[in-house]
Amino acid sequence: MNKKVTLFTPSLNIGGIESVFVTYACLLAEVGYDVTYLVCKEGGELQKNINHNVRLYCLNSGRLRMSLFKIVNYIKRERPDCIIVANSVTAIVILARFLARSSVRIITSHHSYIDVETKSLLNRKLLWELYNMCDAVIAVSKGIFTLLLKEKVDPRKLNLIYNPINVKRITSLAEKKLDLPYNNYILFVGRLSIVKNVVFLLKSFADFRSVIKDDVSLVIVGDGPERFNLVKFTEELGISDRVCFIGATANPYVYMKHAKELVLSSSSEAFPTVLLESLVLGTTVVSTPTFGALEILDNGKYGYLTSSFDNERELSDKMVCAYQKPFNKEMLQEYVVSRFGGNESIKRIERLI
Repeated sequence: MNKKVTLFTPSLNIGGIESVFVTYACLLAEVGYDVTYLVCKEGGELQKNINHNVRLYCLNSGRLRMSLFKIVNYIKRERPDCIIVANSVTAIVILARFLARSSVRIITSHHSYIDVETKSLLNRKLLWELYNMCDAVIAVSKGIFTLLLKEKVDPRKLNLIYNPINVKRITSLAEKKLDLPYNNYILFVGRLSIVKNVVFLLKSFADFRSVIKDDVSLVIVGDGPERFNLVKFTEELGISDRVCFIGATANPYVYMKHAKELVLSSSSEAFPTVLLESLVLGTTVVSTPTFGALEILDNGKYGYLTSSFDNERELSDKMVCAYQKPFNKEMLQEYVVSRFGGNESIKRIERLI
């Protein structure tokens, strides 16, 4: 009998963890596991990306904090062999396992240096203790692995597993028709939150426009709490006619494929999957020097990296370089598939299940 694997996120709204978990679910199902994707509520753009061989199970609880006893009942009734969770959601699954008197394996994964859900030092310390109550802990990058070791997470439970990328799916979705009024554009993909540092990008793009006289626009794919402020800021900079806010989409790949370059301006990234996805499509990337970007781009060997997080002219200069001298597409694609292809990640997580 195939092992029953459950992946749990509160929703399938577009987000980094959700995207990674959908990829895991689809790839695990492909290699023969009985996979269920558990959510608190239905809907969300990423729901359409779940394969037909992955079962979607909705708790109909609305919010995570209202889900405890429904998770307990799910564990008792469905008897999964393994539940995979991430970050602070780990807490409610551990408590549900205890209340269900179950021996289900819990595999947690940590995806960020800055977790908005764990604001206080006490809560962060509690999170590390909860990780030690799991059966296995996944660090999604070398930097996160080092962080968890420093925070006294049991090294016997720690595993370095890069976020998987589904090359076949990315390239297939990238073939969809591009629905934009122009093709000459720079791209940003991500949640519109403070940590993504999009104000910095907008200032740098304004400077880029003063250097490059071509008809180039900035396309921003994503949504979040800062959207209103960012739209207003483009007006203050006088570039609102050259910045297009697309909103959240389950298929950012069609935009990546046709972009002149992708720019990631974040002040913190553990392992930005958006960089991997862009490289799969051969798109040149420009990034601030977050730990995740340094690791993925091999310290600038496979993309343009700034040396700081606040030098607008430097970021603009890198954007100009990427626009005028893009990296070889085939070289980028070969590199990312050979180093970060999903097969190795799946093999590693299978050893934990």
